[in-house]
Amino acid sequence: MIGRVANFPSAWEEVDRRGFNHNIDGANSPTGRITFGDLARSYEQPALPKLAATTQQTARHIIDHYLIPRWGREAAVDIRALDIENWLGSHSLANPTNPPPR
Repeated sequence: MIGRVANFPSAWEEVDRRGFNHNIDGANSPTGRITFGDLARSYEQPALPKLAATTQQTARHIIDHYLIPRWGREAAVDIRALDIENWLGSHSLANPTNPPPR
């Protein structure tokens, strides 16, 4: 979460502070809107280098092989949390931090 709409100017300051690229204009998108893929790629640049090497590999794998193929071309503002929740629930990927119930 970056900030409330009422604090929009300071929200962009927070975006800058975190090092995210907010100069994405959606120009490469057929619809002219920012896509999930645009956002994912702008996240990778500042965030992944701060992670451990093995975590970087895992994050890139998830982004490249799961998130971008499914959500990459979707306009970011059109993606609903419930859509993502349902999509995640359709995968049988294990959560390494929570062992399966017995």
